This record gives sequence, C-alpha cells and structure tokens, in this order.
Amino acid sequence: MRHFRPIIVALTLAVCFAAVASAADMTLTGSGDLYRLTLEEDGLTVTATMSDESIVELLVPQTAGIVTPSYHVGVDESSGAVFVLWQENEGPEATVVFASHSEGTWYGPTVLAGGDGTAAINPQMLVFRHSKEFKADEEGEEPIVVQDSILHLVWWSFEEAIEEGGAVYSSVPVDDLGLPIFDDVDVRSLTDLLAYGIACPEITDAARLAHPRLFVDPQSGNPHVFATDIGQCLFQIIELKYRPQFDSITKRRRRVVIFGRSRMAPVRADLKLATARVQVGHNLTLVVYWNKGDAVDYLKLTEEGWTDMRSLALGDGLGLQRAVDLIQTLTH
Repeated sequence: MRHFRPIIVALTLAVCFAAVASAADMTLTGSGDLYRLTLEEDGLTVTATMSDESIVELLVPQTAGIVTPSYHVGVDESSGAVFVLWQENEGPEATVVFASHSEGTWYGPTVLAGGDGTAAINPQMLVFRHSKEFKADEEGEEPIVVQDSILHLVWWSFEEAIEEGGAVYSSVPVDDLGLPIFDDVDVRSLTDLLAYGIACPEITDAARLAHPRLFVDPQSGNPHVFATDIGQCLFQIIELKYRPQFDSITKRRRRVVIFGRSRMAPVRADLKLATARVQVGHNLTLVVYWNKGDAVDYLKLTEEGWTDMRSLALGDGLGLQRAVDLIQTLTH
C-alpha cells in the first residue's frame, strides 16, 4: 500500500457559514446509476446498478480482512471514475485510505493520513464538479468556461487523544480520466482559525464531536465544510470556492480551492455528530436532527444562536420521512 504524506499548512481566515450532500456507502448519479459500497469477506466491494438494470461489481484491492468502521463511495460523472475512501483500523493505529477505479484499472490503495505518529478517523468525501467563467482576452469573444472535478476530503486527526486533535480538510483535483492529481493536493488544518481565544468549558465526550462534514449549500451552490474546533469550543462552516490559476508560459492549469465566507457558532457538547443529519437553508440557517426510532430530535442554529433541543414524536400518521420533511422546512 502506497503512502501519501501531505504537509498541513497554516492559514488565517476572516470570520463569516452554509445543505449536506457528501458521499457515503451509496451514491446516485444524475443518469440514474446507483453505486453501493459494502464490506464483504473478500474486502470492500462496489456494486453498481446501472440505469439499464445491468450490474457491475468492483472489488477494491488489498482490502480483504480489513477493520473499517467508516467507508464511502463517490463517482466522477464526467469520467465515470469511482472513488472509495475509508478508515482502516481504530484508535492510535487508524488511517484514512483512498483508492480509485478508472477505465478498468484500480489505482491505490493510498494512505492519505495517519500512520506517521498521528491517527486519522471519520473521513468523508464529496465529489464536486466546479465551473469557473473567465473573460476572453479579446473584446467580443465568448467567455472561457473552465470545468474541473475536485475531491473534497475531511477527517479528524490526533496524536494521543481525540479532544487534542482537530479536523483536517484536503482538496484533490481530478484529471480528465478521473485520476486524482496528488501533485496538486492541498491539505489544511481547521483548528485555531480565529486570531483570539474563546473561553471554553470542559468537553466530556469529544469523540461524538469529531465528525467533520461536507455539504453543498443550496443557496450558493458551493461546497462547504462543517467542523468542530474543540480547543476554541466552536462549530465552523467554511465555504470552499474554486479559483483555478493559469501559467501563461507553461500553459499549465493549477486547480485551487480557497476558503470563502465562514460562520462560527458555539459548540453544543450534547450534539452527537456521528449520527446527526444536517440541513442548511437560506441565510445559512442550520438544522441538525437525529432519528431516535420513535421520534426525531432536532435543534436549529440562527443568527441569535442555538434553539433548545426539540422532538417530533412519530406515529398517528406522522412517519419518519414526513417528520424530516417538516423539520427541513425550518431552513426556508
């Protein structure tokens, strides 16, 4: 298994926040192809049920007998490439591992994080097709539209204790064949983004907050990352904006993702992000909710802060999907 060792760079961020759509163990393409990822005896297996009802199975190499509490599948619809991301092992030995399949060939597995004195857990992935328009050099010419697929990745990194770690974000460009361009990878820590400290009460169960999420804001159409900064007792939502750069001499394009607007909110230590669902609406209103079997618990984040935890009891004609639909209307 190959190892990839990116360097986490420092950054500063002007403070400002955003619906959740990230790859999981299933993903559905716009053409109606359904991809499922399961852990079988032989290893991680991608089963694709195509829109014409044909079925394709892909076995991820070097995954027989692995221990993985978290795995995700994504598809680049422009190339047909399949991406698989998973956590391998648990505790101090945990790593984040990635493999891709393009034109009949597997590439990887590649260790993206962990195994170097740090542990990496709770990865998530969002495959996003970015579009950027540039003005033409000559007056009267049509603008130039650049489209690129980007793998947006997040995980939680720590050395000895989860509460001493933090969320990490990485963007990996994808070429026209669907192959990740690791030479252009960008990795950033999502902790200590504020220039000042915040009084922070003790968090007794950091593990349930160590689950960064990726999602697409329905208002702007841009991907965002939602993560906890335990050291400063903050939730943060950060916009991910595409800013490609061109070298006029080499004619090489560099695919760059920058942090745009963001929003910070105080941590609620009672949130269990591992099982939470997140819905974001207009003006970055955020609703977090949980299926408890007989009820759906939820709370809302507005500009004034978090509401109290509330609950919709299921039954008497109110099913789970209807309850979720009702809760999601609170973001309008």
